[in-house]
Amino acid sequence: MYIIQTNTSLDDNNNPRDFQSVMYKINKQNWDEFKEYILSEEDFTEKVIQGTMIGSTKPKFYKLLEILINDDFHLEIIISKYDESKMNIKYYMVTDSAFSRLI
Repeated sequence: MYIIQTNTSLDDNNNPRDFQSVMYKINKQNWDEFKEYILSEEDFTEKVIQGTMIGSTKPKFYKLLEILINDDFHLEIIISKYDESKMNIKYYMVTDSAFSRLI
């Protein structure tokens, strides 16, 4: 499966300031396992990914503030980072077969 991830930094009023998107392939987890990893506050392991841009699946030492969407294809969360800045992170799952039809 592939993940399209969009990270949007938020200002003090929760308005979007800047964003970046990255797409990467997940080989060793299914969608439910991936979401469990993202939502786990016990696992602060930062997984650096290299897809269309270099980034991480989730920041180090973050606090999960809110889960906005959690379904069969979407996961959207609001987090607070170590410096207390807020970020909205959207994950969208693309199946291998759907991805192969795109290229």
